[in-house]
Amino acid sequence: NPSKHDLRDLAVILNPQPTIECDKLYEELVDSAVDLLTMHVGSQMYFMIYDTVPTATHPVRKNPEFAGALYSRLKGEKSDNYIAKAFTGIGQRQHVLANMEAKSLDITEIEKAI
Repeated sequence: NPSKHDLRDLAVILNPQPTIECDKLYEELVDSAVDLLTMHVGSQMYFMIYDTVPTATHPVRKNPEFAGALYSRLKGEKSDNYIAKAFTGIGQRQHVLANMEAKSLDITEIEKAI
C-alpha cells in the first residue's frame, strides 16, 4: 500500500494542473477503456476462430459440433420454455422447430397420399 507520503511525492512530481475539463477527461477515459475492451474481445474471437497456436486442437471454424456444445453448456438444466421466456431471440428456436415438424408431417402425408 502506498503511504500518504509516497502519494504526495508522486503528486509533486506529476504537478497536476487543475482544469475545468473533467467531463472531457472522463469521456476520454471511457473511450479508451472501450477501445481496449474491443481490442481484447476481438483478439479473443480471432483466436477462437483461427486458433493458430501450434498446439491448438480445435479452432471453432473446424469444429462442426461447437454450436451445439456451446448451446448445451449455456442452457444447462433449464427447460426450453424457461429459455424462450427469458430470451426471446433464443425462443425463436422453438417456433422454427415446430414449423419444421409441421412441414415434415405435411411432407409425410403427401408422400402417403401419392
